[in-house]
Amino acid sequence: MNDTVKQKIALMRYQIIAPMVSGLIDYASISDFFFDASKKGVSAPDGSIKHFSPSTIEKWYYIYKSKGFDGLI
Repeated sequence: MNDTVKQKIALMRYQIIAPMVSGLIDYASISDFFFDASKKGVSAPDGSIKHFSPSTIEKWYYIYKSKGFDGLI
C-alpha cells in the first residue's frame, strides 16, 4: 500500500471521528456517538460506503488522542 492510499484511509478515519475531536457532538454518551457513527457509514477511498464497528471507531478516536493524525495512518 503506497503513502497516498494510507493518507486517504487516515483521512477517512478522521472524517468519522472529527465531530468527537472537535467537540461538535450532541449525544448522551460517547458510546452513543460511536454507535451512531457506525450506523451512518463513510465513503471509503475506493468510493464504496463502509461501516465500521463502534469499537473500531472508538479505537481510532483514542489513537488520535494519543498519537494525532499520524496514528490513524
